[in-house]
Amino acid sequence: MTIKKRHITFIIIGILIIAAGVFTAHMHKTRSCKSIIVIYDHNPGDTLIAPAEVIKLALKDTDSIIGKAIRDIDLESIRYNIIQSPFISDADISFGLSGVLKIYIEQEIIIARIINTAGRQFYITQSGYYFPTGEVSVRVPVFTGYISPLTEDLMYIRDLDTPVYTDIYLFAKALSQHVFMNALSEQIYVNRDKKFEVVPNIGIKNIVVGDSKNLIERFDNLQLFYEQKLPFVERTTYNELNISFDNQIIAKK
Repeated sequence: MTIKKRHITFIIIGILIIAAGVFTAHMHKTRSCKSIIVIYDHNPGDTLIAPAEVIKLALKDTDSIIGKAIRDIDLESIRYNIIQSPFISDADISFGLSGVLKIYIEQEIIIARIINTAGRQFYITQSGYYFPTGEVSVRVPVFTGYISPLTEDLMYIRDLDTPVYTDIYLFAKALSQHVFMNALSEQIYVNRDKKFEVVPNIGIKNIVVGDSKNLIERFDNLQLFYEQKLPFVERTTYNELNISFDNQIIAKK
């Protein structure tokens, strides 16, 4: 085969490939939606929002998309409606050749649970949403004590004018970022002065933390104390540690 004929052959093959791609794209756009499935970013047993609720959000602006062609479905609008949920941090949508619309859900991360003075329980998410625990069960640090009731079932941290909830959020977020302290803290008590005290899992009966400022630095100092000091003393030597002061730990017997 001459160079000229080989060149023509390559051109023909290229045209056929492009034509096949255009035909496939056209067929994909005319393909109808047969079903919708919701796929979570982790174990479905830990879901904050049920698949039926996700689909309900997806179909907020339409009666149904089953049977509709992909070209007639506004996927961006569906995604926008889904991520309005406080339980969902992000979503992605794909429509396969099988006709199945797949909704991939990235859920909010719960970082703490609150039990307020009214006995109601709320979760806090990493983005700053507060919502009732309901039937959802997640193992996270628990805040109790002098925590005033919330007036609504769902609130965002920026909308709250109660300082204690802002401080709880800052404390819970710092805990979630500090592996040692998060593992150590089973319960966090808010005292009358709205200061924080931690009931740890091991080592000490009570840890006075104080306010929500410079927490990571104070948590680092506490970790060093646990690693370098406590192994060399009896477990009952100290009943309380006070880390409310910067660069200082006060140990009480």
